Amino acid sequence: MHLDLSRAVIEHPVVDIELHLGTGKARITVPSDAIGVDVLLTSLAALLMPS
Repeated sequence: MHLDLSRAVIEHPVVDIELHLGTGKARITVPSDAIGVDVLLTSLAALLMPS
């Protein structure tokens, strides 16, 4: 699955994206100047490597 938001015009300060994947992978493309990408990466890391 590929979700391309690189040209999206989003007028809200926060966008929640919830994916339910059985198998396979997902790729989300965001603009290079997107704010909060670090939060996305932190959230993904927490899901993949729970403490």
